[in-house]
Amino acid sequence: MNDLWPDFDMTEQSEANNALKILREQSRALAKKMGNKVKATFSKIQYTETLSGLTSALSVVATLSAATQVKREEVLEEDLTGKTNISDVLKEQYYKFEIYNEKYRFRLFTYTYTPIYPNKMLLDENIAKEIDEKQEVSVENDQELIDLLRSIFSSQRVARIIRMMVLEMEGDDKKTN
Repeated sequence: MNDLWPDFDMTEQSEANNALKILREQSRALAKKMGNKVKATFSKIQYTETLSGLTSALSVVATLSAATQVKREEVLEEDLTGKTNISDVLKEQYYKFEIYNEKYRFRLFTYTYTPIYPNKMLLDENIAKEIDEKQEVSVENDQELIDLLRSIFSSQRVARIIRMMVLEMEGDDKKTN
């Protein structure tokens, strides 16, 4: 039988994915630059589930049904027992990058992260048009991410929204004085 495996280049360094670090640093940088008048956050997207009416009743039936079913669990070969399934490590994680102040918030993009590039970024539709990008962008490495962030942060839309947030805060300060 023929060996179908390629000869892997083990000398090639796979590029580290520093996306989370880069995005967290950039979220902190805005508050410093803006004197805390406008801040940014980069965080995991989390959802809460709320059920109502018929949906709630159907959910209860589904839960009861699931509780009475036989649970199937894969039996692993001895060589695989105790090993972490790398597919679990590589699952997509969803993040959001938002700017905000005391009154408003604005989502610039969502970021789909896996430890191995490529990752995906879903841009605000108007930002995407302005910087001449598709709304969903594939990010292949750290440098592409940095270049894309520079374009997003430098866009007129982001500048206008930040300006509006700052002016709104200053207007509120004048009203209270």
